[in-house]
Amino acid sequence: MRVLQSVGPPGPTIKFIDQVTRDAPGDVEFVYFSWREALVGPYDVVHIHWPEFFVRSRSAGAGLVKRMLTRLLLLRWRRRGMPIVHTVHNLEPHSALSARQRRLMNRITDAARVRVALNQDTPSVPGIPQVVIPHGDYRRQFGRLTAASRVDGRLLTIGRIEAYKNVPRLVRLAAEHGWELRVVGEPAPDTRRPLTAQLDALPPGHRVSATLAFVDDATLVAEITAAQLIVLPYRELHNSGILLVALSLNRPVLVPRTDATAQLAAAVGAGWVHLFDGDLQAHDVATALAATAAVHGEPDLGDRSWERIATAYAEVYRRVRRETASR
Repeated sequence: MRVLQSVGPPGPTIKFIDQVTRDAPGDVEFVYFSWREALVGPYDVVHIHWPEFFVRSRSAGAGLVKRMLTRLLLLRWRRRGMPIVHTVHNLEPHSALSARQRRLMNRITDAARVRVALNQDTPSVPGIPQVVIPHGDYRRQFGRLTAASRVDGRLLTIGRIEAYKNVPRLVRLAAEHGWELRVVGEPAPDTRRPLTAQLDALPPGHRVSATLAFVDDATLVAEITAAQLIVLPYRELHNSGILLVALSLNRPVLVPRTDATAQLAAAVGAGWVHLFDGDLQAHDVATALAATAAVHGEPDLGDRSWERIATAYAEVYRRVRRETASR
């Protein structure tokens, strides 16, 4: 059984797709996305991640070409009765889509045979069966890398910097209150210039430092384990790989309160997931810092092994293939 993934292959840094593919049973073979592979290559199942990829572009000309290719691809899938599995990473794309882009993206997601949710709070869609396969932990993968010694009082926000992640607010609060803060991650094009300007304008004596670039896994582990508290000052959060990375490395996190994060906080044990409401406030950070000053042990991440996750995805692929063959 050949499964087309809508993303590129695993690479030198650990990505979500590794959870699906690395420990898959031997009867599952994966091919990775290129327009040529998708339009003319042989495969039996399609696995969609982040469907906005098919409609979003940086220029009008490229957008027109991409929409044309996507329509051809949908036509091929419909004619072949191709079974589609859709992993729902986010409830909504993190940047706005035009009405035209939205309609085309909806054609992709509406064609799914099965939706895979990463947590129990992902709403289902009428007419499309949904299963829950949780996000994996990173204990085995990142536990092989060298951890740093914790720096008491250090805050860290890490990961790709998008507008909805509200990083400038955390920078301002840290500068105002004299906290040590590390900002690590590649800014999206619309966030780099204003964030750089904000950092350059900070007053003398501030304790905010930044690495505005994608970092490798060894650096990621060193940055996270050197911090006392990982702060994700997002305006919205449904699933987060960085949150699981931090917990896998036994570092507590401060995140917005949602149904999903509240359930995670209850599941992993007291002291690991701290919640704030609305926009992040200084007292949220101060309270979490005080609560994590003497944190020890490790959170309970349950059975989030990649072997279990890969096996669960393989069963979904087999199921949709069987159902397609029986029609």
